[in-house]
Amino acid sequence: MNITSIQFICPNCGKANDCQIAGDRTCWCFEAIVDRAKLDEAIEGKPNSQCLCSNCLSKLQ
Repeated sequence: MNITSIQFICPNCGKANDCQIAGDRTCWCFEAIVDRAKLDEAIEGKPNSQCLCSNCLSKLQ
């Protein structure tokens, strides 16, 4: 797997994250409402280039 394809994988569950930023567009996640402390905990130690998928992100509301 190369760095380009890893941007489209959720680091929590390994499924596609549907990241629009990696495709040079505004991402759906900009509208997501999440608990910042839960988000920080969920992404701790994960690569900065990987976004959570909508399912994993919805668990942080």
